Order: sequence, then structure tokens, then C-alpha cells
Amino acid sequence: MSKTLYWGFIDLSGEMVVEPGYDGAGDFHEGLAMVKVDWRRGFIDRDGKIIIEPQFQAAGDFVEGLARVMDDDKWGFIDQEGRYVIEPQFDKADDFHEGLARVMQGDRWIYIDRTGTKVGDAPETLHPERWADDDALTPTLAGDLYGYANREGIMVIDPKYCEAGPFREGLAKVKQTRSGKWGYITAKGTYAFKTKFKQAGDFSEGRARVLVEA
Repeated sequence: MSKTLYWGFIDLSGEMVVEPGYDGAGDFHEGLAMVKVDWRRGFIDRDGKIIIEPQFQAAGDFVEGLARVMDDDKWGFIDQEGRYVIEPQFDKADDFHEGLARVMQGDRWIYIDRTGTKVGDAPETLHPERWADDDALTPTLAGDLYGYANREGIMVIDPKYCEAGPFREGLAKVKQTRSGKWGYITAKGTYAFKTKFKQAGDFSEGRARVLVEA
């Protein structure tokens, strides 16, 4: 009989600090992370305490004190106590950035402020964020495998990973074979700890979400 897979959170030493028990999970932002329980999303703190009960169809990260959430197929924004600051009314929504969020109203993208008031039209597409690796190393494809190059483009960690993530808080998630498991390496290319995971997220605020058998 196959075991059930659940998400939990590890710290930078590889220690499981939030026990696996979630059907889905997001990264920590502003002290909270999204978790999924029985198809509903809520938020926990760094110790695994539920701060906002799972109740939303979908949810994003907390950014500038607000998180976008979906209820009855519409997006709105809540504060860190789970209260609606902007009621669900948009067909699509992005996170806030410098006090504004891009949302879709009808068939048009617009910008709103933190009160939900329209402040102008918005472009249909946005430029993707660039990876801001805190160790100045970037995942770089060489042939069929990834290594890590420095700012000068010199490969400082040999290409040997079939999948690789950016460095976050000194560690990067990597997988060496398609059927293998994820681990975390240091900027020297050595594994930070032995534990391997079915799936893994980037580190954020000292925590990384990982998928394990339970």
C-alpha cells in the first residue's frame, strides 16, 4: 500500500520544524505561510500554529501586509488576522507592490490601491521577476544538466543536476536524476544535509516546504 504524501517545513539544518500534515503549502512571507487542508487554504506561523483557518479556494503570499485570496471564484485581499481589507470581486489578482496591485475587472487589467480603489489601467503582461540569488550564483544550463555560475558567468558548481533552484538563504534545492529526490546544496556544491524529499521549495525566512511520506 502506498503511503500518503504530506507537506511539512524544515529549517536550515534540515530539521523538520513543522510536521508534515498538509495537502499543499506555500513559502513563508512576512511570518506566515499558506497551507492547504481538504482543498481549503489558510495560513500558519513559523511554529506551525494555524493563524488563519483554512477557508479559501486559493491564496497567495502575504506581501506588504496583505494576501490575495479566492472565495466563490472571486479574488480579494485579507490582512494577517484573516479579515477582508478588499472584498472578493476580481477575476484575477496579483500581489501588492509598492502600494498597488494589478487585478482583472471584467475583461480589463487595472491597478488598485490598498483600499481597493482603482488608480489606473494596467498592462496585460508583466515582466517576470529575476532570480535574486543571495550567494551571487545562478542556475545555469550546460548541455542537459544544470550547474551554478557566478556573476562573471564562470561555472563554479559543475553541471550535474537535472533540476536546480536559485540560492535562497545560503542553500539551493537540486535534483540529480528525474526519478531521484530533492536535496539542498551549499554555495560550495556540497549537500547541506542527507535528507532527500519528494518535492521541495526554496528557503524563505528560515523555512522550506518539503513533501514527504507520512
